[in-house]
Amino acid sequence: MIAVIALAGALWLSGCDDKDGDWDPMKWKAEQTVDSENGAYIISSEGGSVSFLCTNYTPWLSYAVADGNYEVHVHENNDVKHLVGEWFRVSVEGKRMTVSFDNNPSSERVVEIITTAGDIFYTFAFRQRAK
Repeated sequence: MIAVIALAGALWLSGCDDKDGDWDPMKWKAEQTVDSENGAYIISSEGGSVSFLCTNYTPWLSYAVADGNYEVHVHENNDVKHLVGEWFRVSVEGKRMTVSFDNNPSSERVVEIITTAGDIFYTFAFRQRAK
């Protein structure tokens, strides 16, 4: 009986080769053509919306950093699928993330949006031009 328990334990432990947090990176695909420069997606001064599809996870939003300021109002009412900043909005429906930008009449602005699916994260960087 002890030998059976020892064998079962050895088999169980040998099946645990994956390290905690050892996940495939998130894979995203833009659903339209979006220019990028130095790792950031470029948004026109007129604003508009862009959408991305996560091909291997069902993501949610973690937080955002807009013009160097951490967006503390990310999860109002425990809503991890919507984020509203002063000049941008983000929503996640299923595997699709849509980011909308207001018109920008003043100076260039930058936002990083961090998505997650548990132990993996992906950062989107956007730079919106000014008129």
